[in-house]
Amino acid sequence: MTRQLKLRIHSVKCVDETGGKYFEKLGNDEIYLSGFTIDGEGKTTKIPAFNIYSNFDDGEVKKYDPPHTFTTFTVSDTKNWPKDFGVCFLLFERDSGDMNEALDMAYQKFKEEVNSKMASAKGSDKNSFAIPWEIIFSTIIPMVARYLQSIIASAISDDPFPLESVSLNIPGENFNWGGSNTSPIDKVEFRGNDGVYYLFYDWELIGKNEGWFDLPKERDHRTS
Repeated sequence: MTRQLKLRIHSVKCVDETGGKYFEKLGNDEIYLSGFTIDGEGKTTKIPAFNIYSNFDDGEVKKYDPPHTFTTFTVSDTKNWPKDFGVCFLLFERDSGDMNEALDMAYQKFKEEVNSKMASAKGSDKNSFAIPWEIIFSTIIPMVARYLQSIIASAISDDPFPLESVSLNIPGENFNWGGSNTSPIDKVEFRGNDGVYYLFYDWELIGKNEGWFDLPKERDHRTS
């Protein structure tokens, strides 16, 4: 049985507008979100940038009802349990630059590094294989975050927040959250450019399940 795993965005809150107190008086934040993902089999994808809200002020919230599906994974029950799924968020305040170009370059770097580490892991043990998740989250994502910052500093005028990432561990095919196919809502915090934003999200599993395990080992990684 194949199931779908969705990461859904419930709301984005402007806690503190970017630019500091002086620049906040001159305009509003035009906030966009993009990112990339890695699934339980090591496949990576890019999420194109989209507009969250064009006129954020301190305290304003953009709500999604129903929740906005940021990405959808396919969860195959055929092999390789447990499975991990990772999502990287790139939130940015748009000025006059082209963050899509920077995202493309960062995603290619991410994909190349993931493929390289997976090839090394496969080569080291031909009898078993597990995606090197700790390497991906402790080494590759911070490296890509630094690479992205260097691209932006040299060529892009938009204002990105530090790259943030979350992941979910699914231990087996019948997993859910204590009888629910939807996880509790969690939060990602973005700090940068003299601003603070919160992104509220959950996970949703769609498909047959006849039992459940304990809550997942979910990680929230700061990469700044």
